[in-house]
Amino acid sequence: MKHAIVTGLSFGDEGKGTTVDYLAREFAAQGDSPTIVRYNGGPQAAHHVVDARGRVHCFSQFGAGMFVPNARTLLSRFMLVEPFALVREARLLETLGVCDPLKRASIDNRAVLVTPYHRAINRLMEINRGEHRHGSCGLGVGQAWLDHLHRRAPSVRVGDIEDLERFTHRLEQQRLAKYDLAIQLDTGELGEEADQALAMLRDRQLCKQIARDAREILLGITRDEGESLEHALRAGRVIFEGAQGVLLDAERGFFPHVTATRTTTHNANILLEEAGASGADVKRLGILRAYNTRHGAGPFPTERADLTEQIPDWHNGQNRWQGGWRVGDFDAVLARYALSACKDIDALVLTNLDRLDGRQSVEMATCYENNPLEELGESPTLEKMSIATRSLTGEDVCPKTVSAPGWSQARSKNEGLSERAMQWVNLIASECGDYPVELLSVGATAQDKLRLCDGAWRIQRPNLQVA
Repeated sequence: MKHAIVTGLSFGDEGKGTTVDYLAREFAAQGDSPTIVRYNGGPQAAHHVVDARGRVHCFSQFGAGMFVPNARTLLSRFMLVEPFALVREARLLETLGVCDPLKRASIDNRAVLVTPYHRAINRLMEINRGEHRHGSCGLGVGQAWLDHLHRRAPSVRVGDIEDLERFTHRLEQQRLAKYDLAIQLDTGELGEEADQALAMLRDRQLCKQIARDAREILLGITRDEGESLEHALRAGRVIFEGAQGVLLDAERGFFPHVTATRTTTHNANILLEEAGASGADVKRLGILRAYNTRHGAGPFPTERADLTEQIPDWHNGQNRWQGGWRVGDFDAVLARYALSACKDIDALVLTNLDRLDGRQSVEMATCYENNPLEELGESPTLEKMSIATRSLTGEDVCPKTVSAPGWSQARSKNEGLSERAMQWVNLIASECGDYPVELLSVGATAQDKLRLCDGAWRIQRPNLQVA
């Protein structure tokens, strides 16, 4: 493959970051300087990468391959950009030895800006929902994208910074609109965080400072309207990095526990077409964990309290906005649904096999006793998705599971894959529709990735230098 699209096939947290890191290193080892294109989401993304020297970074807006020397990040027109968070992330990367991350990034002028006003109203609305929270990350990303979709909403794009007066005026319009919405909420006793959000929306003077500071940040970053992508596709290797997962997609996810943006390969395909590269050699990789997880509210038919306790996640836990970390058996029904919603996946990547080490058995849901997904069809309406959400959350949906023998270690002594772990991989692949498996992950780093070599799964170490 010359280029790759990396898409999560679950509720997020599938291992997209570690996959992008591996691919970037592999491309670099072949003499290329990869470009990582973020094609959806924004600062709410949390793509954790661990390198061979134990360095850990949660990639949020930068591409998850930036540990690789000469790798670049391109924030596409579908990306939501939060300038202040971008600078904070750049500084964190610099402390880890990554040289000039902002100089190695470019932004499409058409990308939507996430502002402090989006974050404030997002948090107020989520607090106001009480026990009916949607599971927002509390960073305002969804609100920014909804503004962008609404023609009359005061949305702001990166290119608007050229005219400071107009930029400031648009931000002030945004503040007034969000404040008007805030005072309509039942904010009586919502706590200190709600009070802080309301105070920001009331502050008339803060807007000018926000505009000046955001403009200064963005003026220091290369900006264009698609030319960087066209050049990258012609000159080298490109990795399109998605955020969240297909089951959170704005159109195919289980409403209301969804993101506002598209999480399938949809946006990446549009970017390729716009760049005149729709016929390029592109492999579309769907990422799945070897078991299921979910962070926050929403349906989760195979959730198990004992697995949540037994298989903690080092990079996820209780979150003030999203809620708790949840673990369950692998759900082949949801995996098949995600693949049907994202029809162009070429191959699978299975991650976190090592997290199942030491279990006597592993379980998989192969069907539901009452499956509401069968009624959705090719283009389900919002009403149908809402009905499916309620059904999946209720007790009528009863997952039917099969068991397979567990294993002591997924990685065998000869740095391949153990026989029982391989049986689990084959079972997942067959239940998902016999998609080829491109890559396996038996640990956190690029050194823990296995590829099929001479009929067996073996570690093939790419370039492990740090930028």
